[in-house]
Amino acid sequence: MRRLLIIILSVGLLLIPNVFQAASKDGIKSMNLDEALKMEGIEPLYEKLEENDKQVSVYFFMGQGEEKSVAFLNFINSIYEEYGKQFKLVTYEVGSNPDNSKLMDNVIDYIHSDVTTVPMIVIGDIHFTTYEDNESLKENIINAIKSNYENGNKIDNVEEVLVKYYRNYDFMIWTIILLVLAFAGGMVYASLKDRK
Repeated sequence: MRRLLIIILSVGLLLIPNVFQAASKDGIKSMNLDEALKMEGIEPLYEKLEENDKQVSVYFFMGQGEEKSVAFLNFINSIYEEYGKQFKLVTYEVGSNPDNSKLMDNVIDYIHSDVTTVPMIVIGDIHFTTYEDNESLKENIINAIKSNYENGNKIDNVEEVLVKYYRNYDFMIWTIILLVLAFAGGMVYASLKDRK
């Protein structure tokens, strides 16, 4: 029985690093407009990228090489000269980064959306669940940027998720496993102690 207790405790100790890694948001990686354009091989149509805290964050969840994602980047590239002082693009590539994908899942849950594919665009409290190259949608995106900029950029749903809401279900699962193992170890210990 002591051998079983030692095995259970050893397994529990081996799992601890996985729990803390699962809880981390360190794997979330974002790109600015320059980096996203470069990743897709798109030449910038502007002289210099300028970003500051007064700009509206346009969050863009995308898949590398995905047709609609590339079309959105081309659109943002085309409007940067005129509207670039009002926004900055924060891009999360979700196809090859599971942490970015978890962030997207958390944002979807937080904004109560039913989107299941990329691209997804979030501007303040407004979100677009896809991108089509049509004038109506382009106008809606520009209006979302302008209205959030004019209102002082007060609402930032993705930042809310990152700061207050982020749920990493891997962390919860590992925590439950550790608690079960600790309970089992305690039961084994108690039964060994009673035998003496």
